[in-house]
Parts: sequence; C-alpha cells; structure tokens
Amino acid sequence: FMANKDWVSKFVTLYKQHGYEFRWSCTGRVDTVDKELLELIRNANCVSVSYGIESGSQQMLDNMNKRTTVEIAEDAVNATRACGMQAPCSFIIGYPGETRETIQQTITFAKQLDLNSIQASLASPYPGTEFYDLCMENGWISSENFLDGSGHQKCVINYPNLTNTEIFNSVEEFYN
Repeated sequence: FMANKDWVSKFVTLYKQHGYEFRWSCTGRVDTVDKELLELIRNANCVSVSYGIESGSQQMLDNMNKRTTVEIAEDAVNATRACGMQAPCSFIIGYPGETRETIQQTITFAKQLDLNSIQASLASPYPGTEFYDLCMENGWISSENFLDGSGHQKCVINYPNLTNTEIFNSVEEFYN
C-alpha cells in the first residue's frame, strides 16, 4: 500500500475530500516508510501498519533477497508507533539457510520489538515456485502433503541440519 508515496498522498487527499472518518489499516514495507508518510496516513485515521519483517536475522533477510536490514525494520516499527499507530509484524521460519541460531535471532528480535501482534508462518515450498524447485533439487521436501488431517499447514521441509519438527516447533515458540 505504501510503496508509492505519491499514490498514498492522492489516496489521503481523496479520503479527506470525501469526508471519510472511518479508521483503517494498511500494509507497508519497512524500507519505504518515513516519518512524513506515517504522519500523513495517521492524520487520515490510519491506526495500524502491518509489516512483513520475515526474519530477525540479517543472514536470512539476505537469503530472502529482502534488500533491507534488521535495523531498518526496527526503525520502521518504532517510527510507526511514535506516530500513534500499531505495527503488527509477520515472520517466516524455515527458508533455505535457516538454522537454530537464525530462528533464535528472529524470536529474540520479535520479543525485543515488543509487538502487540505477530504472525509467525512456516516457509512453504508450493509447487510452481522457485522455492519448491530448490527444495526438490536438494531433496528437502519430506512430503507432498502440505496439510495435516485436520487441514492445518504442516512443515514439509527437512534440511540437513534442521528438521521439519524443529521448524514447526519454532513457530510455536513465537506464541509462548
């Protein structure tokens, strides 16, 4: 939503011209927000900006080609809060290169941010994606069945030094 500042400015102008007063939320990229943009949307009744931080490990952010840093993510969350908005964040566990250490870095980072809302998800190598092809080439997929018997997502990735059970359990750690 906030990647194009000109578009956001036009949106806010139209929002105000129409006399809207409803509260709303949006998604943002940690590498595109700044105080001016955050204040602009806050003054148009935005109450929350959600960020896909994905990891608290710089190594993993680089592996994911996020083109940002842990510090930039922290600054974006803090700036959002300083403008009076909430900043729920999402994280992904189990991307190639993940280790017990990078998982712990991410959990520690999320706790350090003291977020009011998080979403921790399993990396899933869905057929037709580069991630799937990479996992197939390396023999990392343990099952073609991505759901358990009750329809919940399960971890199907087994890395040489990190099992699917460890990855799955680490997602649970986020919520403890």
